[in-house]
Amino acid sequence: MKKGSVVVESLTVFIVILCCIFVALPFLVSTNKKEKNIVKWSQKFSNIEYAYSVLKAQSPDDDFMSSAFQNRLKIFLRAKKDVPSFYKQEFLNRQNKNDIYIFNKFFENEKGIIIGYKWINTKCRENQLCAVMSIDINGIEKPNIWGVDVFGVNVYRDNVEPAGKRYSLSEIRKDCSKRGTGVFCSEYYLRGGLVGRE
Repeated sequence: MKKGSVVVESLTVFIVILCCIFVALPFLVSTNKKEKNIVKWSQKFSNIEYAYSVLKAQSPDDDFMSSAFQNRLKIFLRAKKDVPSFYKQEFLNRQNKNDIYIFNKFFENEKGIIIGYKWINTKCRENQLCAVMSIDINGIEKPNIWGVDVFGVNVYRDNVEPAGKRYSLSEIRKDCSKRGTGVFCSEYYLRGGLVGRE
């Protein structure tokens, strides 16, 4: 009799542990994927910062807005081909409330990263936003959502910054939530923001 009850108890414990694993597994996989995306984003932004500083050093200041500069930038970003029109990006809150970061044209680089690029102000001066970029670090593979696998870069005459850099921590935290667009997650995660934030 004792042997039978030990087997039943062991089986019950085993089933409870399995249930806990099945409940926790999707969350663990999701968090792990987000962390990998954030690491990739951090590395990609460092690469963009470096490439931009080299490109600026090689370009005269009056050449900044020329098409030649744009072409050299595409070469530095290793643009390989244009992305088909079916590719779309969504904001975290699923609403289009940030027109600056809506792109009509994208290109894919040799590592499969999709980059959107557009000029905002071709006559920008120091500390004025000149252009913006979107970086989809896992390419065409979904979800293609800002703050999940899509991140932003603001381009100024002298430097590039992650989208949201010039805002307070509370503002970027608010935007990097399900109620926000997710654009400022670009800066929030680089500042060490929490991955599983709601």
